[in-house]
Amino acid sequence: MRKSSHAHPNVGTLVRDTATDRLGSYMGRGGPCFMLRVQHGGKEWQAHPTEVSRA
Repeated sequence: MRKSSHAHPNVGTLVRDTATDRLGSYMGRGGPCFMLRVQHGGKEWQAHPTEVSRA
């Protein structure tokens, strides 16, 4: 998921939100953003695709 990439990870893939330095599981897209969730449950949050990298 480089800045020039439009690809997205598979649902459930562990990723890092580089803007907040948090790890989360990719849950899908919500408009232009990726929806991430804390591993093993928790509240989802949005992250811009350019700020998400594989963990």
